[in-house]
Amino acid sequence: VNGSTAPGIAHEWHMSGHIYYELNRNAEAAWQQEASGRVDHAQMARNRVIGAKNRLPWNIPEDMKYFREKTKGKIMIMGRKTFESLGKPLPTRFHIVITRNADYKYEDPNVEVVSNLQQAVELAHMLTTKYFAKFGDEVFICGGGEIYKQALDVTDRIYLTVIEKDF
Repeated sequence: VNGSTAPGIAHEWHMSGHIYYELNRNAEAAWQQEASGRVDHAQMARNRVIGAKNRLPWNIPEDMKYFREKTKGKIMIMGRKTFESLGKPLPTRFHIVITRNADYKYEDPNVEVVSNLQQAVELAHMLTTKYFAKFGDEVFICGGGEIYKQALDVTDRIYLTVIEKDF
């Protein structure tokens, strides 16, 4: 693993042919003080593919480990299809699922269903304020593509894994 810092990039490191970035909206301030808030966590191939048929098109154990470590004990915001692709809620995380389907329900104490990103962000803010000791103040936006697009303006930091391969 080697690392470097560049303008606009708080951290960059390489592992097994994959490039990991932690991008900060205000990287200069982030170098002086760790920023907190809403975070996008994404993986993409060199040709910008982030998924295929509601699945990750790659299986990279070190990237899955990185995701587990970053999101453990945190709140994750994601679209319904991304949530369903998990198969079940991930342990030690709170899931906020966004869907336009008003009839969609999921019965689990670690899952809350909302109808739009604004509701998701408001709920995450309430949870991180009320349960700071449990969740901290970092909330992860975990996809899919439409959720990433909508969340870009409210994201403070981006953890982006670039897989050096086309899919």
